[in-house]
Amino acid sequence: MNFSLTQNLSDSLSNELNLLAQVDTSKFNILKEKWTKEFGFTAYDHCALVELEGNKYHYHGDDYTAKKLYMEANSCAHENNNKEIELSTRIKIIWLDLGIGVIKTPEAIIGAKRALSDASEAKDTNRMIMALNALASFHIDQGKKDEAYEFFYEALKISQNPKYYLNRATILNNLGLHKTGLGLQDEALKDFKEGLKLVENKREYRIQTRLINNIAFLYNREDSTMRDSAFYYFNKTLELGKIINEPQLYIVAYTNLAVYYNLTGDFNSCRQYYDSALNVIDQFDMVGIRARIYLGLAEFYRRQQKYYDALNIMKTGWEHIEKENYPKLEDMVSYERLFSRLYEATGKHNLALEHYKNYNTYRDSLRELDNQKFLAELNLKYEDEKRLVEIEKQKSRADLLEKENEIIQTESSLNMMRNTLIFTGIILLIGLFFSIYVIRSTNAKKRMEQKYASNLISEIEDERRRISSDLHDHIGLNLIMVKNQLSERIENDKLVKEVSNIVEDVRKISRNIYPSELNKLGVKKSIEAMFDKIENSTGILTSYEIEDLDQVNFNKGEELILYRIVQELSNNSIKHSKSKSIRIVAQVTPKKLNLEYRDNGIGFDKSKILETSNGMGLRNIINRVEKIGGTIQFDSKKNQGVKVTISFDRQL
Repeated sequence: MNFSLTQNLSDSLSNELNLLAQVDTSKFNILKEKWTKEFGFTAYDHCALVELEGNKYHYHGDDYTAKKLYMEANSCAHENNNKEIELSTRIKIIWLDLGIGVIKTPEAIIGAKRALSDASEAKDTNRMIMALNALASFHIDQGKKDEAYEFFYEALKISQNPKYYLNRATILNNLGLHKTGLGLQDEALKDFKEGLKLVENKREYRIQTRLINNIAFLYNREDSTMRDSAFYYFNKTLELGKIINEPQLYIVAYTNLAVYYNLTGDFNSCRQYYDSALNVIDQFDMVGIRARIYLGLAEFYRRQQKYYDALNIMKTGWEHIEKENYPKLEDMVSYERLFSRLYEATGKHNLALEHYKNYNTYRDSLRELDNQKFLAELNLKYEDEKRLVEIEKQKSRADLLEKENEIIQTESSLNMMRNTLIFTGIILLIGLFFSIYVIRSTNAKKRMEQKYASNLISEIEDERRRISSDLHDHIGLNLIMVKNQLSERIENDKLVKEVSNIVEDVRKISRNIYPSELNKLGVKKSIEAMFDKIENSTGILTSYEIEDLDQVNFNKGEELILYRIVQELSNNSIKHSKSKSIRIVAQVTPKKLNLEYRDNGIGFDKSKILETSNGMGLRNIINRVEKIGGTIQFDSKKNQGVKVTISFDRQL
């Protein structure tokens, strides 16, 4: 179990105190007293500090004192309405109560589910992860691996934010242990490594130590080819154990290194590490672990076929088991099994059989104990569920009476509401029909206006075409004849030149009124010719991609509108924008014709330029587009050119 930091103290102080709680109790107390004297603590800080002090005692194995402090912090948090600490200490108390036997697993699950519900309601992701971790571990205790997986993966899903790195590393460690127990060593190794990656560059020594030790354990399997890696990680565990100064970690590291050397055949080093583990046990009077170390030593001698040395060690270890007030059945099962194997190896078959019978007896007792525990948990769960059902029944009766009163009150309200809804519905229907009428009338009017505008434009352009033809074919021709006659009869070059200029002006006026190339070439080739002429006469680079225009069936009036729009845009670029290049692109979709015109000139402010005389061309363009139901958008910034986007319906 790994407990996360409080969020109430300043980050630096909280982190430092939590680190000292792991590695140096005396410095923890010194820093706490110094901070209290110099700065003092708020009520919120006091709750957080008591929780951290509880962490300190838990880290060093004194769970009874840790629980007392967690309960004090929980009470403090409740009084000061600190939901975060109230939830975190509540979850920690459930863990400790289960560990010291105050509650059974079903009760722990109920408590953790309530904590999860409260954390979810408070949207406290940190405490949600703590509760999910607890629920996963408690379901493992009950052998419910599928439910445990669900809780683990839910915790992983909500802990992806980097700020929850410590919680996520803890979840990955516990998930890896669960997979190891199921024989999924390769998957477990991935989880341990992912968890270690999250904390390896941070001062989270406790969780680092557990992850590193678990990785080393998997590398040190009997069939493993990664023993060199196991040796590296076991030594890392020993280094971190010295930083944390936790005796149990020393023992774990020394024992694992002893097993490593035993498997690799270095029996001298193996014995040295077992002796180191025993020295730590003697130094800190950790009697309960001694029997397991002797069991490892006996296995060490058995592998060397020193069966009598192994038996002597086993007898010493058994004496320690008998001295314990509450010997562990698991240890007794392991001892009896190894006794039987050793006596079998030395030819003492009667003793081997006797110890094998003891092994079966203890193993059956262990199974029976597990069954009793399971039945007790089921019974407790049944009683708890029965109690909850009764509470729900009482609550349902009260709810039923309340509902009856509500129904009586609601019926009259419903009648009034029904009448109101009917009246409101009638009003809404009237409003809806009126809105539909207005929309249809508006759309019809708009269609009529567009049709009228289109017809008007067509009539105007027909008249333009007629005037242009008259100017070009009749007046222009007559002027040419006059010019020729003058040049033959009058020797006045100036007068002849003036007449020539008049002829040219008439031609220009004719082209401007209606471009004759539209009739000959169509709108696409006419625009291309216009751009080629601009490039030849002005030096402005032009480009066009307007092949899609061939896909649209235009009438003569529509061709002229498009031509005039492009002509006006080009004139603006030539006269006002100081452009070096212009470009036009046409794109036809199933419903739209889109034109995009660009230049790289000085740009303009549309709102300002429309107020000046220079805005006449823009107004002409806008009017032409809107008269036939199109839309136009200008995008221009100072010294960044202009982009004009024009869209027409395909019905053009």
